[in-house]
Amino acid sequence: MNKYQNNKMSAYQAVMGVLERNQKTWMTVPVLVKVVEEFSSQVDEISTIATRREFDTTGETLAKNKARKDLANHASNLAACGMAYAYDRSDTELEADLDYSYSEIEHVKDADALQISGSIYKVLNRDLPGLDEYLVSGDDLRELKRLRSRFNDAMVTKGAVKSRRVADTRALASLFSSCDKLLSRKMDRLMIRMKEEHPRFHDSYFNARKIKDR
Repeated sequence: MNKYQNNKMSAYQAVMGVLERNQKTWMTVPVLVKVVEEFSSQVDEISTIATRREFDTTGETLAKNKARKDLANHASNLAACGMAYAYDRSDTELEADLDYSYSEIEHVKDADALQISGSIYKVLNRDLPGLDEYLVSGDDLRELKRLRSRFNDAMVTKGAVKSRRVADTRALASLFSSCDKLLSRKMDRLMIRMKEEHPRFHDSYFNARKIKDR
């Protein structure tokens, strides 16, 4: 959530605090029970979405970054060994095909990192006699293939998270709008009736409502 929404949420929580402390009072008023339940449900939903967004942002980004680093490290290591192999055989074309450093895989766009690592895999997966003597085994190539698949999956997951964040942003806007209307058009008006019989509850509620959501 942005700063404005966080401030709004703090204002809602202040109201919820007053309602929880005075539950015995409003529980005897059916119309208030209905409004409080609706408001509480929407505040809980805002909290759920906010928590999920925070996890998505950190968790999925960390997972994708880890997958990229592992891929860049393994692919560049194999490429370096392949270049040593090519140099010993005076194969300048092969050497050029494998001339990728860690940073050239790590610090490029996602699609480019996948393309470069795929190119390295394709070149090294050819029938190159004696390549295993240069520390590039079949298991190493299978690991490169696995790391490429993991990174691709992380890219897809991150894309899905972005789509969900768009939907969550719209849902939050709708929920905040609904909560504001519930408070200003229903609960505030009903609470006016509490002043005579339950003045302390009335005053506590409207003091909480004075908390600005700037």
